[in-house]
Amino acid sequence: MKEAAGQTVAHLAVVPMAVTWHKHRFWCDNEGCDQVVFTEGGPLAARGGTVSTAAKETMGHLVGDWVVAGAAGVSWHTAHRGFVAVAEEAGIVVTAPTAGTGPDGPAGDEENTVGGEAGCGPDAGRPVRSVSGPLPGIEVLGIDDHRRGRPRYHRDPISDGWVADADRWQTGLFDSAGGHGLLGAVEGRTATATAGWIKARPAAWRAGIRAVTIDMSTIYKAAARDALPHAMIAVDPFHVAQLGNKAVGDVRRRVTHQLRDRRGRATDPEYTIRTLLVRGPGTLSGNGRAKILTTLADLGGEEGFAIGAA
Repeated sequence: MKEAAGQTVAHLAVVPMAVTWHKHRFWCDNEGCDQVVFTEGGPLAARGGTVSTAAKETMGHLVGDWVVAGAAGVSWHTAHRGFVAVAEEAGIVVTAPTAGTGPDGPAGDEENTVGGEAGCGPDAGRPVRSVSGPLPGIEVLGIDDHRRGRPRYHRDPISDGWVADADRWQTGLFDSAGGHGLLGAVEGRTATATAGWIKARPAAWRAGIRAVTIDMSTIYKAAARDALPHAMIAVDPFHVAQLGNKAVGDVRRRVTHQLRDRRGRATDPEYTIRTLLVRGPGTLSGNGRAKILTTLADLGGEEGFAIGAA
C-alpha cells in the first residue's frame, strides 16, 4: 500500500457541495499488471470521476423538474448522463429521433427537427435534436461555426485505427434579424451538411429567407448558394475590415522585401506606421495622417503608392 490520495468530486444533496474522499493508493508488483499504481474504487464515485454517483442519480431524477445542472454547478451533459443512467435502470431507453431529408423522411420530421441531417454522407445516422412545432418564419438566416470542446475518437478493434465519434466543430443556424435565436445545429463544417439541413426545411420556409449572413467562409457561401439561390449573401463588417487590414500588412511586408531584400525591422519607416495604416479614417488625428503621407512620400515611387493604395 502506498500513501493516501484525495479525490474531490461534485456532490448534490439538498444543496450543492464538494466531498473529498480520502482514498488509498495501491501498488501491484505483478509484472503482467497493466496498471502498476492505482487507487481504490467504491460506490461514492468512479475512479478518476469528478461527480459522485449519488449526485448523478439525484440529477437524473430531477432533470425533468428543474435546471439541475446549473443548480449543481456542472455541465448539461453531466446532468443528462445521470438522467440516461437512471432511465436505463428503470428499463427506459432514451433515444434521439432522426430526421429525413425530404418527402421520404418520417412524417412531420422535416418541419420539426433541429440538428444534422440523417440521410447519407458522413453525418448519416447521427442523432439530432427535436423541437415541438414548426420552425418560425425568418427573413435573415445566419450561419456560423462554433467550437464545442475536443474531438472524440475510439479505436477500431479490427483495423486498430482511430475512428472519429464527434467533431469538435458545429455549424449553427440562427435568426439574424429576429429574436428566435438558434434554429438548428449541424455537426462539422461542411457545405453538404449545412445545405442539407436547409433543404430539409419546408419550401415555404426557405422561400421567406431573403438574406444569409456569414463570415468570409467559402464553405458557407457554397451552402447558401446551393440551398438558397434566391437569397442575398451578406458578410459582417468585422470580417471585411479584417481582410482589408491583412491586405495592407501583406503589401507592406512585400514592399519592405523589395526595397531592402530582407524582413522588416522596427527602424524601417513603413514599419513605424504599421498601426496607423489599419486605423479607421475617422480615428486618425491630423498628426497621424501627416505621418502616413510623409512616410509614403519618402518611400517614393511605386513602393509608396502600393502601400497607400492597399
